[in-house]
Amino acid sequence: MKPLKQLTLKTQRIYLRPINSSDLEDFYDIASIPEVSLSIAWPKVQNIQDAKNLLVDFLHNITFVIELYTTHKVIGILQVDDIVPVLKHHPALLNKKGCTLSFALHPHFQRQGIITETLRSFLDVLFHQYAFDYVNCGYFDFNEASKKVQEKLGFQFLHVHQIQLNHVTIDVLENVCWNPKYKNDPLK
Repeated sequence: MKPLKQLTLKTQRIYLRPINSSDLEDFYDIASIPEVSLSIAWPKVQNIQDAKNLLVDFLHNITFVIELYTTHKVIGILQVDDIVPVLKHHPALLNKKGCTLSFALHPHFQRQGIITETLRSFLDVLFHQYAFDYVNCGYFDFNEASKKVQEKLGFQFLHVHQIQLNHVTIDVLENVCWNPKYKNDPLK
């Protein structure tokens, strides 16, 4: 089996693949949109150099692009990270294999089911090929779109905490999706 960082995945409409330096222009188109960078807490991207600096960081992590299958245009980003620090000692997650997902989609492609399609397929791979017990995904309290996507995919509320973002206190709601092998809800 390939390391997760090298995974590729095709669905009906998208191709998920590792990010690479040739994605810079499409990445800039996404990352420079203030509502996108705010929703995922990326540093502000004001020019192509800012986007290049952020992309270089992503090349060292487990980061994928969401590419339209028909046009090969990159329309979104999906990142896999270690579990967020605030959840590392949560009783429901102890001694279980998990990760945190973050995602962003260009606003022109939102509300079309693309991110739900992508994440549903990606979760299936994480659970069945990579044997993850759970996947964490959080959202800022103002991000209704992310909340709805997570609800559609069966994520359950786990924890709320606050962060400072642009000198504003924001609630972050952390959710978890369990591997289907857990027939009984581990949170109960």
